[in-house]
Amino acid sequence: MKSDGFSKRNAEYTAHVVELIRKTKSLANQTPLEYEEIFVQACDWQDVLEELIPVERLTEAFKKAFKLHETSYPITALDIKHGYQQILIEENAQRVEEARQEKEQNRILFCISRKNHINDEGKTKTRNPFNHNEDITMPCPFCRPKDYDREWKLLYAKYHKKTSLKIVSRTENK
Repeated sequence: MKSDGFSKRNAEYTAHVVELIRKTKSLANQTPLEYEEIFVQACDWQDVLEELIPVERLTEAFKKAFKLHETSYPITALDIKHGYQQILIEENAQRVEEARQEKEQNRILFCISRKNHINDEGKTKTRNPFNHNEDITMPCPFCRPKDYDREWKLLYAKYHKKTSLKIVSRTENK
């Protein structure tokens, strides 16, 4: 009956699980299990782990579980599951960080207002707020906020001086 159970199982996965169980006993300084016992335990572990952890990641999950393990008891299938979950969490965090860095390094490429850009430098065309008869080219405020602020200050200063001069000259002419 057990040989039938074995033939239905993924032999590679079973072999990996048997090796992990052997390691857990060895690392906990426990006496090794007999073949029959280790096979039964391996089948139990395989029943729950095979759906959760790919065979090629079992050893990695075991090593992570060992790093996280804090008791003198042997590592269990649940520890290996938690180790694999921690690996997935760390990988996801790494992907998120890499995406954030790529977005930060390529702000223009990922700009939410990219469709309004008139060139690859992240510039947009807009109506001049000080002279409604002309359009001006400004850095995009979303992907180039520092450049936008600098240009806006220069534009403001340029038109503020002209406006101030006009007011002064009008008052002087009166």
